[in-house]
Amino acid sequence: MGLIQSYFILRRFRPDVIFSKGGYVSVPVVVAGRMLKIRVVIHEADSVPGLATKICARFADKICVTFPETKGLNPKKTITTGMPVRKMIFKGSVVEGHEITKIKNNRPTIMIWGGSLGATSINEAVWEILPRLLKNFNVIHITGRGKIGIKHVEKHLENYYQIEYADKELPHLYAITDLVVGRAGASAVCEIAALNKPSLLIPLGTKISRGEQVTNADFMKTIGASEVIYPGEDLPKLMIEKISPLMRDKRRLQNMSTATRLFGEFCRNASKKIAALLVQKP
Repeated sequence: MGLIQSYFILRRFRPDVIFSKGGYVSVPVVVAGRMLKIRVVIHEADSVPGLATKICARFADKICVTFPETKGLNPKKTITTGMPVRKMIFKGSVVEGHEITKIKNNRPTIMIWGGSLGATSINEAVWEILPRLLKNFNVIHITGRGKIGIKHVEKHLENYYQIEYADKELPHLYAITDLVVGRAGASAVCEIAALNKPSLLIPLGTKISRGEQVTNADFMKTIGASEVIYPGEDLPKLMIEKISPLMRDKRRLQNMSTATRLFGEFCRNASKKIAALLVQKP
């Protein structure tokens, strides 16, 4: 039914090109487009393609990928474009960041988050090790909606800032951050790289995903931009063991920041590259 509907809608509107970001709803549109000889460009965000992308790739004229290590797609059609990132993240202000967080000292700052929905395991680990982190560092903790945990800590810690979800605040929080700790989804990884921020990544495991975050994190580790804590490892213990030495080693942090530059440049220019492909003549 979806294929038939897509076919007649596309035949009526006759677009010059179809751009797909994946998902099962994209499959009938892409297939119908191919039947009507409409040019198809798709984009795979993660380093491990999803099923919808694998199907759509057969009918696509061009396949854009975020990571050069992405496998399982036709190399003759594939172009590494990076992942488009929001322009707003580059407009952060250190002054605004300190105003939002009320952090006034000069200690190094860690930003910890568990993705757009938050991560209970990361939150619980943070609250467990928080007293030790706060002895030497500032901590910005984005918990995820509905996961605020102020009950776990004193309300007025001068170097701890907790927020459920950061939207307009996010660029300013990034601006005062020395190390990002969090999940390894494609959007998060690309924003971190585009901002040249060193990171400690804690990817989701294969039990609750297809393993794309592990592969994303491995890529960042391979280029020297990130440290990784893998699924199943002792999270509170390893967070302390990895964060403290990193935060005390300014040269290491600088080297990790430098290592993000090439991939970060890809992501900063991804929108232009994809747009150029879309308006390109067949």
